Amino acid sequence: MDAETLESFYAVLRKCRDHCGGARKAIEHRKAGPHDCTDKCRPHECKPLAPASIRQIHWTLSGALNRAVRWRWIAVNPTDQAEKPGMPQPNPHLPTAPEAARPLATGSSRQQVLDIGSLSSVGSWCFIG
Repeated sequence: MDAETLESFYAVLRKCRDHCGGARKAIEHRKAGPHDCTDKCRPHECKPLAPASIRQIHWTLSGALNRAVRWRWIAVNPTDQAEKPGMPQPNPHLPTAPEAARPLATGSSRQQVLDIGSLSSVGSWCFIG
């Protein structure tokens, strides 16, 4: 195994989680065996593996191969030479103006806002001071 092999593997994972190679145009049946197709039986659409999943795979392989180097099974860890999968783009949920004003309008204390029930209804909050 080398860095090129790992990068090729990551590229395959980014194309389709079913490893179809982009050539499969078959119908994905939701039921095994003979049946009457419904709207749930659809043509295959390639869906890539999530970037976070690819990173987890990389770090799992990296840890295992580091151990192999330590035990002298291999001389070099190929994950150190391969290009690491990028970090996923953050997607923060910022409160809207009415959501941000709600605790102030209701006279909520900091503890009430941090309460699990309040947190789920108003989103994430950050207090300074």
